[in-house]
Amino acid sequence: MKYRLPPSLLAAAAFISPSLAQAHPGHDGDHELVWDVEHFLSHPLASIACAALVVAAGWAVWRLLKPSPATRQQDRSARRDR
Repeated sequence: MKYRLPPSLLAAAAFISPSLAQAHPGHDGDHELVWDVEHFLSHPLASIACAALVVAAGWAVWRLLKPSPATRQQDRSARRDR
C-alpha cells in the first residue's frame, strides 16, 4: 500500500510540530494544564474552536495517510486476479 507522503516526511513532522507549538516538558510555577467544565462553559467559542481544530487536524492526517484511489484500484485488480 502506497501513502501520499513518504515516511521520512511524517517523521520530520512529528519532530518539528512540538517545537512549533512551543511545547515544554513540564509546568513550572503555579499554572496547571487541568481544566474543568466551568472553564469550558465560561469560554464556549474558544472551546468550540479548539474542538474544531482537533477534528480538522484528525481529518487532515487521515486524508494524508489514506491510500490514493489508483492504489485502491490496483489492490482490487490484484485480488480479482488471484
